[in-house]
Amino acid sequence: MKHIGKGLHYDPFVDTDYTQVLSYFRNDDATIDYGQLVRFLRKEVFHWTAQEFGELYGNATRGKPYSRREMQESERTNTFPLDEKRRAILAVFFKVSPALFGLESLDVLIEAREIPPPRELSRVLYDGPIDLVEYRSFLLSCWTLHLRRTARELLADIELRIARLHDVLPYEIEPREKLQLGRLLCGYHLAGGMIAKDQHRFDLALSHFNKALILAREMKSPRLQAASLYRRGGVFLDWGKFAEARRDFSEAEALKDYTPPRMQGSILVARATAEALFVQDSEDTRKKVLTPVKQAHDLLGTENQDEGLHFIRFTDQGYHVDSAIALLESPIERFRYAHVAREHLDQLKGHEEGIRQQTYNLLLEAKISICTKAYDEAVQAALSAFDILKQVETGVNMQRLRQLCWELEASPYGKSTDVAWLRFQLATVGE
Repeated sequence: MKHIGKGLHYDPFVDTDYTQVLSYFRNDDATIDYGQLVRFLRKEVFHWTAQEFGELYGNATRGKPYSRREMQESERTNTFPLDEKRRAILAVFFKVSPALFGLESLDVLIEAREIPPPRELSRVLYDGPIDLVEYRSFLLSCWTLHLRRTARELLADIELRIARLHDVLPYEIEPREKLQLGRLLCGYHLAGGMIAKDQHRFDLALSHFNKALILAREMKSPRLQAASLYRRGGVFLDWGKFAEARRDFSEAEALKDYTPPRMQGSILVARATAEALFVQDSEDTRKKVLTPVKQAHDLLGTENQDEGLHFIRFTDQGYHVDSAIALLESPIERFRYAHVAREHLDQLKGHEEGIRQQTYNLLLEAKISICTKAYDEAVQAALSAFDILKQVETGVNMQRLRQLCWELEASPYGKSTDVAWLRFQLATVGE
């Protein structure tokens, strides 16, 4: 019998081609010795002891650890699991293609989620005359729910109301009424876009914000134009289209003579984030990030005027969160200001935290810890954020958590059992 695994040099973090791997673990009878494959990955690639791996694998498969002896015996006797879910778990822990363990995908790991029944929608509401007071009240409830948790279940309602407003608007003769309907329609597009963005549906979000911007320009409303540009820039940021985000935030900032100071503050900090992400290794980048953050701080003392239909809130709490994000986002290490970001986050202590705010804070804690190389603390913060995100189901923040996991995988801590556990947790919710 040949020496199983001899001469193999393979690292799933570096090598994307796994096709030759199985040939190193083929027995004389052409069967695969998966026990030795697991041992190779555990010991030679990830440098885990049998006890460490037993804890990881046992907790994932049965809710309690396997002993060191049980794992070693399983490897020695090639007791390979026939269960697809267990093989998928192995593939995730070892960060290898599911094909290496005889699977087409990792979908078997995705936990079934209870889908709430669709809301009952009143046809009278959508076919009868438009009640402006009720429409405004519903829009406010959408934003309130979105800011606290998620308003994804209201998106279908919003789409129907938008269609109704689109139907009525062209036939309204009275200028004052027409303007009210137009502003209301713009507000609904802004709300629909934010909820779609929160669910990682960027195409739909962009469509809503484009329509809001067209309406705002038709109505000659600089404030709603600035709000639409600000919201659309946020989509481009999360989409990775940083040049487009910079353009939108700059155009929104150019309307500052027509916008309330606190809206300007939100726009300034957002532009700082876009500048940080738009990769330029120069001292000019430092200025473009830090200057708007300072300018935004100077606007905190101004009157917090009514948010109107755009619901752009620039609170002290929001300023510190958004500033911390801007100070951490640069892909260039020397333009990340983790210690200053920490100071901003410390300012939030004692503030009442809603569930969405808790998520933001934990994601920032994880990012700061990665920047300061406190990787174990980063994983713990990320796992705490994951527990909340499973309840809130906000796709864009789940994607931010995946990004943090990728950063951890690329760090010196990348092959730890902690990061493997985070990777497994993320696999249970799918993309």
